[in-house]
Amino acid sequence: LARNAAVNATPEDIESLKAALEMNRQSIGDLRRFERTDVDFHYVLAVITRNRIFTAVHAALAEWLLEQRR
Repeated sequence: LARNAAVNATPEDIESLKAALEMNRQSIGDLRRFERTDVDFHYVLAVITRNRIFTAVHAALAEWLLEQRR
């Protein structure tokens, strides 16, 4: 996922990824918010690949993974 995102990323994509990572960093200490912003970060990464399979897998697993963390 990361490799494909790196190959396809535009400068705007990098800015979106930085923003998502910053939101995740700011949520440290708030477990629920941290979990959600982590999922959001990985969604941005999946979108950057421009491969619908990655976004579909993310959609299928994101909520399940959140439940498993708890």
